[in-house]
Amino acid sequence: MQKPDVAIINGEIIDGTGELGFRGHVVIDGGRIAAVCDDQEAIPEARRLIDARGRAVTPGFIDPHTHVGLYLLESPMQEVYLRQGVTSLVTGNCGSSVIPGPLSAHAAYRGESITGRLLDRGFEWEDLHGYFQALRTVGGTGLNTGVLLGHGYLRWLVMGRASLNRPMTDSEMARALELVDEGMSQGALGMSTGLSYSPGLYADMDEVVELLGPVRAHGGVYATHIRYEGGYGFANPSSYARAVEEALETARRARVRLQISHLDMGVTADCYEIVARARADGQDVTVDTIPKSTGYVLDRPSTVNSLMGECESFFNRSVEEFEEVLAKLDSHPDVAAELRDSGFLKQSPRDGLIANSGDPRLEGRTVEQAAGILGLEPNTYDVVLALLADDRFTGGFMFGTRRDDRKPPYPLPGVIAHPFLCPGSDVIGRDVVDPFARYDVFRAGTFPIFLRYCLKRGVILEESIRRMTSLPAQSMGISERGLLREGYRADVLIFDPFKLRYPILDDLNYDHPARSAEGLDWSFVNGAAVIEEGYLTGSRPGQALSGFPLS
Repeated sequence: MQKPDVAIINGEIIDGTGELGFRGHVVIDGGRIAAVCDDQEAIPEARRLIDARGRAVTPGFIDPHTHVGLYLLESPMQEVYLRQGVTSLVTGNCGSSVIPGPLSAHAAYRGESITGRLLDRGFEWEDLHGYFQALRTVGGTGLNTGVLLGHGYLRWLVMGRASLNRPMTDSEMARALELVDEGMSQGALGMSTGLSYSPGLYADMDEVVELLGPVRAHGGVYATHIRYEGGYGFANPSSYARAVEEALETARRARVRLQISHLDMGVTADCYEIVARARADGQDVTVDTIPKSTGYVLDRPSTVNSLMGECESFFNRSVEEFEEVLAKLDSHPDVAAELRDSGFLKQSPRDGLIANSGDPRLEGRTVEQAAGILGLEPNTYDVVLALLADDRFTGGFMFGTRRDDRKPPYPLPGVIAHPFLCPGSDVIGRDVVDPFARYDVFRAGTFPIFLRYCLKRGVILEESIRRMTSLPAQSMGISERGLLREGYRADVLIFDPFKLRYPILDDLNYDHPARSAEGLDWSFVNGAAVIEEGYLTGSRPGQALSGFPLS
């Protein structure tokens, strides 16, 4: 009899179901789990034997909410995810995705620097299969990847600038439905919306419901960045509640599973109670949350892109044109009016931080403090635009406070106890060319931080692991993953749950963003070790979650 590949013995088996763990053994062979049992005598001799005594053996973690689709082509290992135990991720959230349609169209839609670099390297695709083939050409990925179809990009693809000011025509809807059906047929997990962003905020419920028809037919999920900005007003508890109700009603009408994206654990407990009532009534709905965040640090180009994204007059126009207007804003009162109304420049100057500027007068100062130094009015609009107009300014901005610094306490009491809540990093891929371009110092620790919150608030370890494994697998419709079960794909972790950590606050600062989680001993992806005794192996065994091979 041929020896199996790996036998993991004497570990605390936490299988992802939420049931109590037990001391036992896991056998891996041919990329799948061959056995899970508590009888060591039943374990055959294997090519590799790992004694996991004193450590947990769990399924790999699944991140249902990321934005790293393009960045996988530049950084296919994604060490920041592997280090925290993530073996599968889902990209294409918030209505923005790498497909359908060609990369060149995506470049025109978002104007991101990475699309230009990828086009210069010869990348191009027309559909999901083409995107997965592109991942193959870079030698595969370190983890498994699933893709959602972005409604905002889809809307722009069939409507162009008209997507900003009117509903779809019948012919446009027909074309959009073809693209959704094609993407789902090729293995997309579902469709996402970004109802706070242009052009998604111009879509009504009827449009979204109709586009979810092919998603339902293929058993997909509806993931939504709810309409709490733009449509209803930002950070108003009653607005969040109305937006949650809208998402629930959309999914009920479309008869699809619902994933509510990055619902804040500190805004209002009422939103979680609304979801709990919907689940009690039989609706299939789950929620992901960012457990800890400062908000992103944006370098100068990223800040310009963010401001441009809030000016509808510059939708699908070049960054160069926008920068020319910024330099002569007094001559463009229409654009100045748009910027005054932008959410970015309405943020409190007390919550804004200047980072990586190279100017000791400004470095680490709040925007309000910088206003005093520069002799400007103490508001975000004047300070940010004045610094962007200065060619010598090379720094960036961060707006926001750590969520656990808020009053009342964060997370709100009882919120993290909800069994339908899982973590999602919402990471916008860290640029490997310039890691300072856009980053949040905490999101690289999403899963260890969520685990720590759970254990601190009385959620038992087995249930905490379920929230990071089988729960997102079920909500995203990912088969054969998320559980330690015979025949399932062998995405397996070995670690001490009380040693898996993200660097403490004293170890983190905005000058050194490239930190990773610590404490993971072993990680297997499809049966291949990607982390071995704490070290990356360099192996790239990741697969498309639709089954498309990436290596």
